[in-house]
Amino acid sequence: MKARGYSSARMKFISVGLASIVAGITLFIVYFGLCYLGATASTLFPENVDKGLLVMSISTRIFGSFGTFVLSIVIGLACLTTAIALAASMGTFFSTLTDGKISYRNATVFSCVFSAVVANFGLNTIIELAAPILTIVYPGVLAVIFLSLFDRHIKNDSVFRLAAAGAIAVSFCEVMTWYWPDAFVFLKSLPLQEFGFGWIIPSAVCAFIGFFINRPARVMV
Repeated sequence: MKARGYSSARMKFISVGLASIVAGITLFIVYFGLCYLGATASTLFPENVDKGLLVMSISTRIFGSFGTFVLSIVIGLACLTTAIALAASMGTFFSTLTDGKISYRNATVFSCVFSAVVANFGLNTIIELAAPILTIVYPGVLAVIFLSLFDRHIKNDSVFRLAAAGAIAVSFCEVMTWYWPDAFVFLKSLPLQEFGFGWIIPSAVCAFIGFFINRPARVMV
């Protein structure tokens, strides 16, 4: 937005807000449609069907061969934009993290090559590998993003660190129950756990504790 000339806080707020609303509404329509198709077509396919094959088969049943063609274009464009953004972000992150010892170009090329190799593992395998990692990481990321909205009022970096640590600790325990169902039974007693948000209260408690551990804040919006 700065590059486009939106310099004032009000202009940036309005432009980002409108873009977020449009993106949120359209994404809701897309994913609601996918959820609806998955729910209504659940009896037409075996439970262990490949996820990619499932989407393609549903599209073919509804629109025929033309639907498969359109679906391939839509998924290709969606994945391309995401891949470009993630590869560029990874290149920037590692270049900045290493103070230029790893160049942006090398990090980006490695990201693209690594992704091309992993893509051949198949969708189900990728989901199995990524699901535990994302389940562990996302709550901590969400906690930091939420606190970053108030970073001007939070002068202690420990608030961010402990909030993320608390959320990740709970989500890690939750992932462990996938493999050992009887482990960490205390998770069932956490508020909001039935909705998948059991990490919120522990994260908030850890953030409160962080207020009393002095460390200058460095999180910026």
